[in-house]
Amino acid sequence: MFTLTGRDLKNVWDQFVKEDCEDSFYALYKHYYHYLSYLGTKKKMSVQRIQDSVNDVFLHLWEKKTDNQKIRNHHNYIITVFFQKLFRKETLQLTDLDFVEEIHDPSIHHSVEEQHIRAVTTNTVTQLVEEHMEQLGTKQRLVIYQRFFLDLSYQEIADANQVSIHTIYNTIYKSLEKIKNNLSSEQEIFLKVAIGLLSSFLLIFS
Repeated sequence: MFTLTGRDLKNVWDQFVKEDCEDSFYALYKHYYHYLSYLGTKKKMSVQRIQDSVNDVFLHLWEKKTDNQKIRNHHNYIITVFFQKLFRKETLQLTDLDFVEEIHDPSIHHSVEEQHIRAVTTNTVTQLVEEHMEQLGTKQRLVIYQRFFLDLSYQEIADANQVSIHTIYNTIYKSLEKIKNNLSSEQEIFLKVAIGLLSSFLLIFS
């Protein structure tokens, strides 16, 4: 798999933006192709839909070259555009969805009520985090974005950033601690309860 990391990726992006460099453009394409395909697969989209959306992203980048210098975080921008292309309603068909038949087993499936509670609490935690994202550093924002907005697992985030899962745990821990210090008492209490319901990082706020 073709991958770029850290400063090399930033340099390739800058070269593409500032010099209209085709080699850098194709390097970015090869770097993001597998990652975006992976994200599309997690969202249950078909291979064809994913491939079309990836190609649309880079067609968009190439056609909007003059606007690319305004982009502050190219990684988040590329992912955002990808999801916009992936979920555009006017072209979405049932055949674009990759349904996998699941065997119903009450012992392993959550009840409807529990699923609803989890959905509501997840959305509220995400909203609280989003409101305080500006307090975080660049790396913290990226990891929080991947965890709460892309719904990636800790291992998936570690793999995507090519760091250890321990590093990801620490980064999210410190980020949530920083956010917690700026919450009202009511928000902090809810966040404790919500995270407890989600069985995630319960001890962070204890």
